[in-house]
Amino acid sequence: MHLTQHAPLGNYNMQRLPYEGVDQTVLWMQRLAKEGQTHPEIRRHAEEVIRRVYPKDFLSEAAAIYYDVCRRVRYTRDPAGAELVHHPALTHRNRAADCDDMAIYLKALMGARMLSVGNPGQFVTVGFDRGMSKQNRFSHVFLRLSTPGGRWVVVDPVAGPHTRQMLRRVKASKVYPL
Repeated sequence: MHLTQHAPLGNYNMQRLPYEGVDQTVLWMQRLAKEGQTHPEIRRHAEEVIRRVYPKDFLSEAAAIYYDVCRRVRYTRDPAGAELVHHPALTHRNRAADCDDMAIYLKALMGARMLSVGNPGQFVTVGFDRGMSKQNRFSHVFLRLSTPGGRWVVVDPVAGPHTRQMLRRVKASKVYPL
């Protein structure tokens, strides 16, 4: 597995580690999302995105950030046989990411604007094939947020307008609180 660790702006080191499963990847995702929400580049971009949103309208802020990521970041798969997990600043600069990188980036942007205070998010891994081995069962991950009314909203730029159809195809899922 390749994992990108946070380093000073412009320097990102890749580590090759043996793949230990989805739980290990999500641990890296949680760490990178938390680091990213205090990164100056991420905070500055989040502020730009929500500048025209009415203050404390958290759902509109979340929607503005979501649609910005949908417009700016192209879905790009990891290289065959590799699992890359990128720091949000790298995703921001490259404007290309797979599902785990987009989930990290979204959580970092939203956390940079205090959207996660009292409004927890979760990474959710899902699989679409019942016959997969336990290690390969999950093939997709997304972020979901709790609304002020207590409902969960899926925030998935990869599925985009097809999120509802994607969720109907899910055969297995696992939730990771942030």
